[in-house]
Amino acid sequence: MDTGETFKLWSEIISTWVSITQGCVTTIGVLVAGIWSYYVFVRGRNFDPNIKIEINQKSVIEIKGKKATIITAKVKNIGKTRVDKDSCVMKVMPLVTDKNGLFLFEEDTPRTQELNLLLNHSFLEPSEEIYEDILISLDKTPAIKLLIKFSGGFRNPLYPLFGNSEISSSVDSIITPDGHTTS
Repeated sequence: MDTGETFKLWSEIISTWVSITQGCVTTIGVLVAGIWSYYVFVRGRNFDPNIKIEINQKSVIEIKGKKATIITAKVKNIGKTRVDKDSCVMKVMPLVTDKNGLFLFEEDTPRTQELNLLLNHSFLEPSEEIYEDILISLDKTPAIKLLIKFSGGFRNPLYPLFGNSEISSSVDSIITPDGHTTS
């Protein structure tokens, strides 16, 4: 064998190994990119649906000598996925005071009301905020306790493959006729 043939043989061997290595690196790269894409675009879209609820007292008004308050309920989807709403209910419970002036709440009395909120909405997209104003009577009570409970979840169209995520979020506040709110 002369030098030219030896060089040609070694260049073919090296070329073969370079092609094999290149194919392996490309295959590994495609697999890593596929796994990354799956976690970012498929799994990342349905991790942890998350709802934030806020109650704010806008104002206290007087109508025909009776006090009422306007409450703003804000529900925001702070997760990365669309959240389907099953229900959003606000419970209004009148508070009474004991002999020391401390608030006691009566959860199930005839004066307790339940209001369905967000009736015109069936889902919230990521970063979507929904506001709803509610007028509540403050007559004959030193204060009221508001409890808003949202329930729903992520409904995966590929359910058998990836599953669904459920969420339940709630917040409560005490509202007084003089305009104070505590959460």
